[in-house]
Amino acid sequence: DSAAAAAAAAAAADDDAADDDELRDGSDASATAAAAAFSRVNAYRPGIVSFRLEAHGGCFVWDTSSPHVVSLVASAADECESGRGSTAVLVSAVASPEQGRMSAWVVAEEILTGQRVECEVFVDKIARMEVLTSTKIVTVGDTESLDVQAFDANDNVFSTLEGLSFQWNNENEHILRRLMSAEAGMDFTPVRQQMEDRGLSTDRLLVQGMRPGKAPIFAKLIGVGYDVAQARVSISVTEPLFLEPTLARITPASELEFLLETRHRDLDKSTSAAVLDDNGQQQHYQQQQQQRQRQTGASPVHKRDKRRGRRLITMPSSQYKWSCSNDTVLDLDVDMGIIVGHELGRSRVTVADVSLEEHRKEADVYVTEPVSIQLRLHGRRPRGSAAADAMASGSSASASASSTTMYTRRRRRGGVSSGGIGGKQRRQGDSDTSSSSSGSSGKHRRPLGDWYVVEGFEYDVEVVLLDKWGNRMTITRNMRFEVSFDGESALFVAAADATKALVTVDAVRLGATTVTATLDKVTHEAKKITYTVEPALVARRRIVVTQPVRLVPSDGVVLPFTCPSERFQFRLTATGGSGEYEFRSQDPTV
Repeated sequence: DSAAAAAAAAAAADDDAADDDELRDGSDASATAAAAAFSRVNAYRPGIVSFRLEAHGGCFVWDTSSPHVVSLVASAADECESGRGSTAVLVSAVASPEQGRMSAWVVAEEILTGQRVECEVFVDKIARMEVLTSTKIVTVGDTESLDVQAFDANDNVFSTLEGLSFQWNNENEHILRRLMSAEAGMDFTPVRQQMEDRGLSTDRLLVQGMRPGKAPIFAKLIGVGYDVAQARVSISVTEPLFLEPTLARITPASELEFLLETRHRDLDKSTSAAVLDDNGQQQHYQQQQQQRQRQTGASPVHKRDKRRGRRLITMPSSQYKWSCSNDTVLDLDVDMGIIVGHELGRSRVTVADVSLEEHRKEADVYVTEPVSIQLRLHGRRPRGSAAADAMASGSSASASASSTTMYTRRRRRGGVSSGGIGGKQRRQGDSDTSSSSSGSSGKHRRPLGDWYVVEGFEYDVEVVLLDKWGNRMTITRNMRFEVSFDGESALFVAAADATKALVTVDAVRLGATTVTATLDKVTHEAKKITYTVEPALVARRRIVVTQPVRLVPSDGVVLPFTCPSERFQFRLTATGGSGEYEFRSQDPTV
């Protein structure tokens, strides 16, 4: 109501506006501000519409110059502690609207200082109405409040319509349905709540988006003698869209399918990451999720959290159409959202709602040449615990690095020091990556060392493709890497995806093997086009399978306490791993 009063004050700019701000006793505007601040008020129906008028800066006795126009009632909650006067009063219209525009002065006199401040209240007919809303686009599942705003003949805004009955008409309840205040979890004012409890519609309507489409809403003032044109507003309901990827770098001849997702409508806290779409195509959804995670290399844990509660919008769809800004760079299937790289360059792919053009999502696509590949090693899991699951869910290799350790042999020597003996252990997530290409300049090359893994565990070997700027490129579903393990391998291939960009290996025996990954071409069989990578990109890395690191003795050491001049020493021996260790004490003071 205070916001409505402020709007009324801003709108009431007619000939006697200057007089409205003056004190009846002749005091100036500064005295008014010191005592109280009043807003200009328009009321409507006698005995029904009321407005709470407040004064600040003391305790006041209230009066009106025209009791036949408005009545004043102070509530017990607004009474001062002294029992004399109040800080607010409820102003109600008494005059009939058939009498035309009438006004009354409401005067508040501060009890201690005698200062008086006044406000002019107008009682008038409603000339026109509008439906006020913060947005005309509502997403599926979201709630919006629609409020009737009324104007007099001079376009002054009525401060409140609370207490009047309205009739709301909506022919598309399947698109935008009406909500009760309790169902929406919103609090109404006491007057509105009482009217709702009696089955009456107020000047406020709560609605919720149900499905995409448009819903025209009409609000009509009901009652005898009300001749005001009904107000109309059109609300568009859209699905919240999530497009993946929003940035892709692909090679010529690569095929990439975009995923368009929306929020799941019947979501509860127990909903799993893989949500059935409307056609129950869970398997297709999981396959596309797997492909997308391989392309980005993002953590599957992160992706599951991000996708919780989403469902796939299957293509083709009559609701959405695809377009691109540069069809010489890529070929686009406008129904399926599938692109094929054609020429080097950049294009923007757009998917738009056919019923609401501004409801769209966009992605940038770069068609570029790969110049190097890298091998990365991730994850340490007990044998057989996650290989099949990792492939089925499309888990990327970079997901499991946080709790595992990999050893990389360093060419350094060191004696006894405060930091320990010999080489350091390295966290797997910080491991060196390998990159090489036959005939390449070595711009992306880093010093390569052996990877050390532990017998009896599974690991993921990932192939990463880079462009000439060092940006990671998208691994598309029609790419085929050649990944091999030389000799009598100490690693067993437990699972691999179709592209061979992600291979799960089992460290089955002690020993060493070299893994080699090669990319020499990308072929699109349906379009019968082949992009030849010249020279072929090759990356190699030696992987050593070792025993777990153990400390001997492992059951604890008890040392006697001696004087500071004598130190009792005991030798600890480490075995397994790379053979180079760093010893650290949890508490050097002990």
